[in-house]
Amino acid sequence: MLAIGALAYATGSNFLKYMQGFYPYLEMGLQNFEEYQVCAITVGVVGDLCRALEEKILPFCDGIMTQLLKDLSSTQLHRSVKPPIFSCFGDIALAIGENFEKYLGYAMPMLQSAAELSAHATANDDDMIEYTNQLRNGILEAYSGIFQGFKNSPKTQLLISYAPHILQFLDSLYMVKDMYVLKLSLLFILLLFLSNIALCSLADYHFLFPLLSSGMMWSQRPRLVC
Repeated sequence: MLAIGALAYATGSNFLKYMQGFYPYLEMGLQNFEEYQVCAITVGVVGDLCRALEEKILPFCDGIMTQLLKDLSSTQLHRSVKPPIFSCFGDIALAIGENFEKYLGYAMPMLQSAAELSAHATANDDDMIEYTNQLRNGILEAYSGIFQGFKNSPKTQLLISYAPHILQFLDSLYMVKDMYVLKLSLLFILLLFLSNIALCSLADYHFLFPLLSSGMMWSQRPRLVC
């Protein structure tokens, strides 16, 4: 499966001619709950395919999204696979743009539920802390990909109804004081501005301004160069 991802990266859109034959194996990988590492790798390959094929992956998206949503709903699948699935939503949205509209009604409620879970998670040990941060990052990457996919589209207005929940999620991240998560949050906020999406009255979200300040301070700190 990893070799397929590398091949797709190398061949770009030319990989389309192999998709019909490869797709059944992709589906099998996404359905492999027992060997969750295989499922996780397959989710990563979906991202590779999205970047390689871009809009040409659209004919396969119904099957892929159906399986990803089943994976998220499964109690059998190891939880570590679920954050990358959210990131994969962003990859798909970036690839197919406004065509992601048909999946919004399924993907956004899943993201909202995960955001609420991450906001109320109790970190009892290092593993739980790591998983919660991975979940938050996956959600942010999903939202970022979806908004970028709809950028400059007249269908952008479809996202407005989800704005209050997204901003509440960002508010919960600000309270975490995790600088890496804060940095991702900053990038997402800037994306909202750059996309010219009139989501809400920013005056209702006082946390945005210290968050922007925190991000600026982060960008000015010395970085370790390896």
